[in-house]
Amino acid sequence: MRCFLCPALCLVLGLLCAAPAAVPAAEPGASPFAKPVPQGGTAARCDPLSPSLPAPPPKGVEISAQCDLVCPPGAQEEGEPPCVDDYVDDYNSGCCCSGTWTPIEAVPGGSALMCGRSCTFLYNGNSYRDTDWFRANAAGTIAATCTAEFPVTLVLFPDVDCSDMQPMFATAEACEPAILTWTYEPGEEFWIWVGPSMFSGLPESDYLLEIDGLAELDPLGACCFGASCSMSSPQTCETNGGVWLGADIPCEPEPCGPSPGACCIGESCQVASGVQCAQMGGVWLGVETVCEPNPCAPSPASGETWGAIKRHFR
Repeated sequence: MRCFLCPALCLVLGLLCAAPAAVPAAEPGASPFAKPVPQGGTAARCDPLSPSLPAPPPKGVEISAQCDLVCPPGAQEEGEPPCVDDYVDDYNSGCCCSGTWTPIEAVPGGSALMCGRSCTFLYNGNSYRDTDWFRANAAGTIAATCTAEFPVTLVLFPDVDCSDMQPMFATAEACEPAILTWTYEPGEEFWIWVGPSMFSGLPESDYLLEIDGLAELDPLGACCFGASCSMSSPQTCETNGGVWLGADIPCEPEPCGPSPGACCIGESCQVASGVQCAQMGGVWLGVETVCEPNPCAPSPASGETWGAIKRHFR
């Protein structure tokens, strides 16, 4: 997320997403949500914590990843386009610009794992950082942990109100966890923000965001984006352009590939891939399931009387 089309809104919100040419950046060590300093003005804080953040590296110096984070099978993926110079970044921009959030959904047990990527990049000669806004629903007390291949800032919003944000945040060095906890009402929505702690020198790099204490709202199942799979609700899968294979269909072993399985269309069964089955409106039973004997037909009822059935168990 970068404040590109809405500098006035960014000033109101106090979200320092970049260092614009006409407005000096906040000094090193300032809060990541410090407001930009107008010419002749003074910095105004919109949070009480103001931790010391790492100073940006000199221009031309790249930060090297000290660990190699791998997105595990079945985790949710942020899905943002590649981060390159001159990127017009309005993806999951939250309270700034496009006003969209990437949803995080609980798996059974109330946890979730989101795989994301971030970077810094140049636009019109100015250096920006890519940041990501997420939304989720709490079951009560939540714990959010973010580990990144770069120095990271994790922000949690107790209230979902763009006009009156009171963020709390944690920072961590590369490969170390940043952790935040907060207690919400059951089912209450909350927001999380993830971004680098610097504005330059970071090539596109990975982070993992893990959250415990989430409310389980919608059924999850395999969602296919081509051959790629992530666990999702049907609504989120469709909104993001994926094909949902059905509730409780796992991402292993590779349901989004061409591997066939039994597909039930009513009581009729035919062998198809998971995506083909979903496109036909069927219920897919999984990789290597078969149509003989027919798994889609209801089990026949016994013709025996209840008394006869009971005699079998005496």
